[in-house]
Amino acid sequence: MKKIFFICCSLIIMFGVVACEKCYDCTKKCGTCTKTGFATVAGCQGDTALNGYSVEAWKAYYESMGYSCSYNNTVENVCGKENKDELSGKFYECLEE
Repeated sequence: MKKIFFICCSLIIMFGVVACEKCYDCTKKCGTCTKTGFATVAGCQGDTALNGYSVEAWKAYYESMGYSCSYNNTVENVCGKENKDELSGKFYECLEE
């Protein structure tokens, strides 16, 4: 009887660990730059508005031209490798919670 109880408890613990999905904090870097008398410019990592540059380089470029820039990142919390991979393909950086 003790062996059956031990085996059942082991199976429950094993299935509990296997069923537990990892969750991730995913961030897509975005920024907005403004300058009096000029149109506001905005873009996110991977957007055509950044012409292939990172948000950091894009922000530095506009600040060198007198714009005031700030980040307005998009954040999503997802669970499961499939959801993480989907967002990673859309230029999100995902970190395990």
